[in-house]
Amino acid sequence: MAEDNVPYVASVATFIAAADGLTYGGDANAKVQLGRLVHITGSEGSKTANEVYTIGIPSATAYGAISRIAPTAAPWHIVTAANTNAQTIKASAGAIRSVHVFNIGTSPVYVKFHNQSTTPTAGVSVAWCVPCQAGSRADVAFSGGVAFTTGISMTVVKGIANGNAGATAADEADVLVVYE
Repeated sequence: MAEDNVPYVASVATFIAAADGLTYGGDANAKVQLGRLVHITGSEGSKTANEVYTIGIPSATAYGAISRIAPTAAPWHIVTAANTNAQTIKASAGAIRSVHVFNIGTSPVYVKFHNQSTTPTAGVSVAWCVPCQAGSRADVAFSGGVAFTTGISMTVVKGIANGNAGATAADEADVLVVYE
Protein backbone atom coordinates (compact mmCIF):
# COMPACT_ATOMS: atom_id res chain seq x y z
CA MET A 1 0.00 0.00 0.00
CA ALA A 2 1.30 3.47 -0.82
CA GLU A 3 0.73 6.80 0.90
CA ASP A 4 1.48 10.01 -1.01
CA ASN A 5 3.21 7.85 -3.64
CA VAL A 6 5.70 6.54 -1.07
CA PRO A 7 6.01 2.76 -1.30
CA TYR A 8 5.44 0.53 1.69
CA VAL A 9 8.71 -0.95 2.98
CA ALA A 10 8.28 -4.48 4.29
CA SER A 11 11.44 -4.79 6.37
CA VAL A 12 14.60 -3.07 7.52
CA ALA A 13 16.66 -5.24 5.18
CA THR A 14 14.44 -4.28 2.21
CA PHE A 15 14.75 -0.61 3.12
CA ILE A 16 18.53 -0.73 3.45
CA ALA A 17 18.93 -2.63 0.16
CA ALA A 18 16.51 -0.36 -1.74
CA ALA A 19 17.72 2.93 -0.27
CA ASP A 20 21.47 2.37 -0.41
CA GLY A 21 22.96 5.35 -2.26
CA LEU A 22 19.62 6.98 -3.18
CA THR A 23 19.19 10.72 -2.78
CA TYR A 24 16.02 12.40 -1.57
CA GLY A 25 16.21 16.06 -2.44
CA GLY A 26 14.29 19.28 -2.74
CA ASP A 27 10.87 17.92 -1.79
CA ALA A 28 9.76 19.03 1.68
CA ASN A 29 7.16 16.24 1.67
CA ALA A 30 9.54 13.38 0.81
CA LYS A 31 8.91 10.56 3.25
CA VAL A 32 10.78 7.42 4.14
CA GLN A 33 8.44 4.80 5.49
CA LEU A 34 9.53 1.78 7.52
CA GLY A 35 6.91 -0.82 8.35
CA ARG A 36 4.24 1.92 8.28
CA LEU A 37 5.38 2.95 11.78
CA VAL A 38 7.93 5.69 11.18
CA HIS A 39 7.65 8.68 8.86
CA ILE A 40 10.55 11.04 8.38
CA THR A 41 9.92 14.21 6.42
CA GLY A 42 12.73 15.58 4.27
CA SER A 43 13.83 19.20 4.12
CA GLU A 44 15.24 21.59 1.54
CA GLY A 45 18.37 20.25 -0.13
CA SER A 46 19.35 16.67 -0.62
CA LYS A 47 19.97 13.88 1.84
CA THR A 48 21.03 10.34 1.26
CA ALA A 49 18.85 7.64 2.74
CA ASN A 50 21.24 6.85 5.56
CA GLU A 51 21.54 10.55 6.51
CA VAL A 52 17.76 10.80 6.75
CA TYR A 53 17.40 7.48 8.51
CA THR A 54 20.12 7.39 11.15
CA ILE A 55 17.63 6.58 13.93
CA GLY A 56 15.86 3.29 14.37
CA ILE A 57 17.84 1.14 11.93
CA PRO A 58 19.21 -1.95 13.69
CA SER A 59 22.26 -2.39 11.47
CA ALA A 60 25.60 -2.24 13.26
CA THR A 61 27.58 -1.99 10.01
CA ALA A 62 25.70 0.86 8.35
CA TYR A 63 24.22 2.83 11.23
CA GLY A 64 25.83 1.82 14.53
CA ALA A 65 24.77 -0.74 17.11
CA ILE A 66 21.49 -0.44 18.94
CA SER A 67 21.56 -1.97 22.40
CA ARG A 68 18.83 -2.79 24.87
CA ILE A 69 19.00 -1.01 28.21
CA ALA A 70 18.59 -3.49 31.04
CA PRO A 71 15.82 -2.65 33.51
CA THR A 72 17.06 -1.41 36.86
CA ALA A 73 13.82 -1.70 38.85
CA ALA A 74 13.38 -4.64 41.21
CA PRO A 75 10.37 -6.05 43.08
CA TRP A 76 10.22 -6.31 46.86
CA HIS A 77 7.39 -8.23 48.53
CA ILE A 78 6.04 -8.84 52.03
CA VAL A 79 2.96 -10.41 53.60
CA THR A 80 2.24 -8.67 56.89
CA ALA A 81 3.08 -10.27 60.20
CA ALA A 82 1.48 -9.49 63.56
CA ASN A 83 3.77 -6.47 64.14
CA THR A 84 4.66 -3.15 62.45
CA ASN A 85 6.44 -4.94 59.59
CA ALA A 86 9.55 -2.73 59.73
CA GLN A 87 11.75 -3.51 56.73
CA THR A 88 14.70 -2.05 54.86
CA ILE A 89 14.00 -2.34 51.13
CA LYS A 90 17.21 -0.69 49.93
CA ALA A 91 20.10 0.39 52.16
CA SER A 92 21.24 3.16 49.80
CA ALA A 93 19.69 5.97 47.77
CA GLY A 94 17.00 4.86 45.34
CA ALA A 95 13.53 5.49 43.99
CA ILE A 96 10.14 3.85 44.31
CA ARG A 97 8.44 3.20 40.96
CA SER A 98 5.20 1.68 42.23
CA VAL A 99 3.44 0.34 45.32
CA HIS A 100 0.71 -2.31 45.29
CA VAL A 101 -1.20 -3.22 48.44
CA PHE A 102 -3.94 -5.83 48.85
CA ASN A 103 -5.74 -5.73 52.21
CA ILE A 104 -8.03 -8.64 53.18
CA GLY A 105 -8.46 -7.30 56.73
CA THR A 106 -11.51 -5.63 58.26
CA SER A 107 -9.77 -2.29 58.82
CA PRO A 108 -7.41 -0.13 56.76
CA VAL A 109 -3.64 -0.60 56.68
CA TYR A 110 -1.08 2.10 55.99
CA VAL A 111 2.20 1.44 54.18
CA LYS A 112 4.60 4.13 55.43
CA PHE A 113 7.92 4.85 53.77
CA HIS A 114 11.01 6.16 55.56
CA ASN A 115 14.04 7.83 53.94
CA GLN A 116 16.65 5.79 55.78
CA SER A 117 19.08 2.96 55.13
CA THR A 118 18.36 1.04 58.33
CA THR A 119 15.31 -0.73 59.73
CA PRO A 120 12.82 2.01 60.64
CA THR A 121 10.90 2.53 63.85
CA ALA A 122 7.16 2.69 63.20
CA GLY A 123 5.82 6.19 63.75
CA VAL A 124 9.19 7.94 63.42
CA SER A 125 10.40 9.98 60.41
CA VAL A 126 7.66 8.98 57.97
CA ALA A 127 8.34 10.37 54.47
CA TRP A 128 5.00 9.41 52.89
CA CYS A 129 2.19 6.88 53.13
CA VAL A 130 0.05 4.65 50.90
CA PRO A 131 -3.30 3.86 52.57
CA CYS A 132 -5.34 0.79 51.69
CA GLN A 133 -8.93 0.43 52.83
CA ALA A 134 -10.29 -2.81 54.30
CA GLY A 135 -11.09 -5.49 51.75
CA SER A 136 -9.56 -3.57 48.84
CA ARG A 137 -6.36 -2.88 46.97
CA ALA A 138 -4.29 0.23 46.37
CA ASP A 139 -2.05 0.68 43.33
CA VAL A 140 0.18 3.73 43.04
CA ALA A 141 2.66 4.21 40.18
CA PHE A 142 5.13 7.02 39.53
CA SER A 143 6.50 7.43 36.00
CA GLY A 144 9.68 9.11 37.22
CA GLY A 145 9.83 7.43 40.62
CA VAL A 146 9.87 8.95 44.09
CA ALA A 147 13.46 9.59 45.18
CA PHE A 148 14.87 8.54 48.54
CA THR A 149 18.29 10.11 49.14
CA THR A 150 19.43 7.89 52.03
CA GLY A 151 17.65 4.56 51.63
CA ILE A 152 14.19 3.02 51.25
CA SER A 153 12.58 1.57 54.37
CA MET A 154 8.95 0.93 55.28
CA THR A 155 6.50 -0.03 57.98
CA VAL A 156 2.93 -1.31 57.67
CA VAL A 157 0.66 -0.17 60.48
CA LYS A 158 -3.02 0.21 61.39
CA GLY A 159 -3.24 3.97 61.98
CA ILE A 160 -3.14 6.93 59.60
CA ALA A 161 -1.21 9.34 61.84
CA ASN A 162 2.51 9.56 61.04
CA GLY A 163 3.28 8.70 64.68
CA ASN A 164 1.09 5.58 64.69
CA ALA A 165 2.78 2.30 65.57
CA GLY A 166 -0.23 -0.02 65.68
CA ALA A 167 0.59 -3.57 64.62
CA THR A 168 -1.20 -5.26 61.75
CA ALA A 169 -2.58 -8.79 61.94
CA ALA A 170 -0.66 -11.70 60.45
CA ASP A 171 -1.50 -12.32 56.77
CA GLU A 172 -3.71 -9.22 56.67
CA ALA A 173 -2.08 -7.44 53.75
CA ASP A 174 0.19 -8.17 50.82
CA VAL A 175 2.60 -5.40 49.77
CA LEU A 176 4.63 -5.23 46.56
CA VAL A 177 7.10 -2.36 46.06
CA VAL A 178 8.90 -1.84 42.75
CA TYR A 179 12.06 0.16 43.36
CA GLU A 180 15.47 0.93 41.96
